[in-house]
Amino acid sequence: MIINIPEELYTMQAKRSIIKLNAKAYKKASRKLKKEILDDLQKALHLHRKYIITLLNNTGKVYYTPSGVKLVGDPTITYLHKRGRKKKYTQAIVPYLKAIWVLSHYRSSIHLKAFIENNQQWLLGEIKRSDLEGFGKEERIDLAPLVDIPAHIKEQLLSISASTIERLLKPIKDEYKLRKRYRPHPHASVLKRKIPVEPHYNKPTGRVGYMESDTVYFSGVRLHMKVA
Repeated sequence: MIINIPEELYTMQAKRSIIKLNAKAYKKASRKLKKEILDDLQKALHLHRKYIITLLNNTGKVYYTPSGVKLVGDPTITYLHKRGRKKKYTQAIVPYLKAIWVLSHYRSSIHLKAFIENNQQWLLGEIKRSDLEGFGKEERIDLAPLVDIPAHIKEQLLSISASTIERLLKPIKDEYKLRKRYRPHPHASVLKRKIPVEPHYNKPTGRVGYMESDTVYFSGVRLHMKVA
C-alpha cells in the first residue's frame, strides 16, 4: 500500500528539524538502509534527493574558521527569510490607505492614487478631528488615522502605485463587500474590456479637436450632456 503525504503538511523549518533528527542514524546506516531513509524522507518532505543528502551529511559536521572559531552544521538554522528586497509598503500604511479610500467614497485604486496626488496639501496636513464630526460612527472610526499621519507614511502615500494600493486594500474590500459597506460596479469588468478608459489626469484636453462627453443619470428623470 502506497501512502501519499501532502506537500504543504510541513513548513521548511519542520522539514529541516526532521532531517536533523534522522541525520545521525543516516550516517551510521548501511548503503541499503541509507537508500530506504532517503526514500522515506523524500516522500514525506517533498525535497530534492540531492538536497536531502547534503543536509544529512552536513548536520553535525564541524568546521574551523581561519581564526579558530568552531562551527557545527545545523540545518534548522537558516537565514532564508532575510533574502530578497525588503518590502517598502508594509501593513503599517494600510489604515491610512483605508481611511483615504473611505473618504474618497470607495474609489478604484487608479482614482485613489490621483485623489491623493491632487489633494495632498489638504489630505496630508490639514484634517482636524472636528472635521470628522459630520460622518457616521463607522466612518469616523475609519477616518481617524487621517488626523495624525506620520511623516514617513506621507512620503509613502505620495509614491505608492495603483497596483500596490489594490494589493494592500484587497482584503479590506472583500471584508466590506461581505458587510455590504462597499459595492463595486456590477458591470465594471465588462466595461473595462470593451471601452478604452483613460484616467482624467492623463487626457489630452489641450489638443485641438479633442472632445469628451459625460452623461449624468438622475433616478430615471433627467439626462444631461456635458461637453468638455
